[in-house]
Amino acid sequence: MIESGKRIPAGHTVLVSPRGKMYLAIEQNAGEDGENWSIHDRAGKTLWKGYAGTITTVDGVETVTATFDRPAWVANDRLTARSICAGSKIEGTVSLTVSLRGTSAWQGQVKCEPND
Repeated sequence: MIESGKRIPAGHTVLVSPRGKMYLAIEQNAGEDGENWSIHDRAGKTLWKGYAGTITTVDGVETVTATFDRPAWVANDRLTARSICAGSKIEGTVSLTVSLRGTSAWQGQVKCEPND
């Protein structure tokens, strides 16, 4: 992907987009529950980063309501993943469209209730 020999941000897993313009880096910090995902351009610039799921604050406490797994790139450099509700195991598919200008939006969020 990059032939300069330059080190780029990554994690335990890296998935390159079909057109090779972006990649997903997946990492899990020691002591944390769940993964952090970040999307970078070819030069390593971060275009989006966040928790691989959804977090809701209930009574002042952050609670994981859904987790994302099985990431895959599809046409037009759009990232998809399976979304699973934390308690009920209801699942669906979400997609993240990221532009090189840095705008991004998750679509198709599964309706999960805290402590579902």
